[in-house]
Amino acid sequence: MFEATQQLMATPAAQKPVAIYMSNHIAENYYEELFDVHAACCKACPFEINGRCYTELRGQLMAKKAKFAVMPIYPADAKLHQSYDIQGLFEEEFQLVFSASHPLATRKVIYAKDLKHAAVLQTQSRHMQTLIQQALEAKGVEAFYMQMTDFKIIKKALRQSDSVSFLPLKALDSTDASLVYRSVKGLRIVRQNGLIIDTEQQLTEAEQAYCDHISEKLSSF
Repeated sequence: MFEATQQLMATPAAQKPVAIYMSNHIAENYYEELFDVHAACCKACPFEINGRCYTELRGQLMAKKAKFAVMPIYPADAKLHQSYDIQGLFEEEFQLVFSASHPLATRKVIYAKDLKHAAVLQTQSRHMQTLIQQALEAKGVEAFYMQMTDFKIIKKALRQSDSVSFLPLKALDSTDASLVYRSVKGLRIVRQNGLIIDTEQQLTEAEQAYCDHISEKLSSF
């Protein structure tokens, strides 16, 4: 029994899993690319995913409950930039999304002026709201903004209304004919994502291995 217990404790399953905090969007849409069972870090030590929205991830970092997080990076969040080591990994360009029955669905080219007085659905993230609104205001577009919980709810609402939204391409299903996504000529909305590390907390060897693995994988996008 003693030998059996020793062997069990020596296996990765018996090790304390590495707590990985990341945005719900990244966890849902990049999981396969990040957590291949053949990856050295995954084979060496188990992990647990803590998917959160931006505000919750920020709170976990500030409360010292998370040593690192994989999440969006917003330049306007000055406090986060001042207090943490931030490594930019990849950018996501947002696409204009609307239902297949929307009047814009028949247009080959869409301009920013076509969105004047449009109902734009947004998540509850204040920083994401600012990112989109500033881009539209820079083009002189006055729109009506409504808040939804997350990307999934926004897509449901788009199917049942003439509203529009701006979503990252990874959040869209190319086989879903009920929604149409297009680029807007002369308008580019980009969000950077990265790895935010609390330098005041020492990473274990396993945690550092996961950080290195995630950085390598996501930097390729």
